Amino acid sequence: MSAQATTVTTDDGARLHVTVAGDPDAPLTAVLCHGYMLDATAWQFQVPDLGRVSRLVLFDQRGHGRSTLGAAPVTVERLGDDLRQVLGATAPTGPVVLVGHSMGGMAIMALASACPELFGTRVAGTALLSTSAGQLNGTPMGLPPAAARVLHLALATGLPRLARVPRAVDTVRRYTGRIAFLLSRPLLYGDPVDPIAARLTIQAMTRVPTMTIAACYPALMAHDQLAALPVLARCPVLVAVGAQDQITPASHSATLAAGIPSADLAVVPRASHLLPLERPAEVNRLLLELVARSTADAVGGNGLPRARARRRRRRP
Repeated sequence: MSAQATTVTTDDGARLHVTVAGDPDAPLTAVLCHGYMLDATAWQFQVPDLGRVSRLVLFDQRGHGRSTLGAAPVTVERLGDDLRQVLGATAPTGPVVLVGHSMGGMAIMALASACPELFGTRVAGTALLSTSAGQLNGTPMGLPPAAARVLHLALATGLPRLARVPRAVDTVRRYTGRIAFLLSRPLLYGDPVDPIAARLTIQAMTRVPTMTIAACYPALMAHDQLAALPVLARCPVLVAVGAQDQITPASHSATLAAGIPSADLAVVPRASHLLPLERPAEVNRLLLELVARSTADAVGGNGLPRARARRRRRRP
């Protein structure tokens, strides 16, 4: 499967690294938005299957992977606008399905809030994987409530201090990436980790600069897009989460599904936060179903997606 790399420069000067792959003649484009401290390689297991039925656009979010941080302060709203600009540059016409994991899902919600006119017209379907509409500063992180509050406070105060000496911190991180992964692994994966998934995770986490980590964390904690959920209901929506996710718990996905009448909610047993890497077979099946529904809606009738009236809860 051939792929073409390009760069989208945002209005504040961030250079976003974009890869266009998949079937160039497909009737629909799938845009894949990765999560915090990852990059587009997090979709490695999805590209072969999705690329057979859609044109693919994958990009590194600002400050991640091969993308630069840009001049504007990082907010989830800013990430949503980055997605808008990537859409304009790489998929200016035709129906699209937006697929977001964690922070990528938050960017999609921010886009829905800022540009509701896109949903039900250009946007023919949405997948929100292991993500949340807000209140992330109260998530358990695998700890008792009091300890979780201490951890969130420590991150909020400690990350800006580390960002004052980013070169030194990043040098240390390059040599301790495997240790950092082992320490965070219980939050990221449920079942035993596939070696390829573990390698991709370590490499992606190590590549993210400390400046980016510090810039994004408060934006994620301040994120609140509950009001945008009705906009997403204008087209088919998949909400999927690991049953053991402690970063964006299943209760947050239940809140998403409750606010989106067109959503299917899938809770994956024994899975944790990095769902696309941990359970690619289940995720790919769910995404292929979403693409098929979205394609049928987008190319049939009047050419506009039709929101589904019922929401189903299922366990893959």
